[in-house]
Amino acid sequence: MREELRGSVMHAEEPRGSGRGEEPRGSVMRTGEPNAAPAAWCDVERLGQVPYSRGLELQAELVEERAAQRIPDRLLLLEHPHVITLGRNSRPEHVRADPLLLARRGVEMFECGRGGDVTYHGPGQLVAYPILDLRPDRCDLHRYLRDLERVLLGVLDDHGVQGHTVPGRTGVWVRRPGRPDRP
Repeated sequence: MREELRGSVMHAEEPRGSGRGEEPRGSVMRTGEPNAAPAAWCDVERLGQVPYSRGLELQAELVEERAAQRIPDRLLLLEHPHVITLGRNSRPEHVRADPLLLARRGVEMFECGRGGDVTYHGPGQLVAYPILDLRPDRCDLHRYLRDLERVLLGVLDDHGVQGHTVPGRTGVWVRRPGRPDRP
């Protein structure tokens, strides 16, 4: 199934897709400084919609390949079908909807064993999974996460979208017109 999700590696300056700046689903784009050493490259892989469990399997495969230095840094960009993930800090009462209702609506519940609490992912929500070697200069994970948040806020701002962070939480949220801010 992995090959079904993967596309080919291409350089950022090579045009592909519709000609409107869009990349085909399943493509891999290599980003970074064109004359930089290979370690400075990051393959960006656009996968479209991927079930959460398959996304975890793919991440585990890529982490193993990256740890063995068989692949460069990689960023997976994808969406998940409706799923609520339950992290290590979650408790059943943290899910505010009835599990039977969620099941009838096709929302999967998935115990992921990762940090955090209860998180929703669904169609239309871009999810980014970086597979990176943080050595030697990015070993402070919390600083790295704050740096990622700043980059995401800048990208959103470049596109006219107002994002924000929430003190004490990791992530970037987008304001929804006419609706109260969450989380």
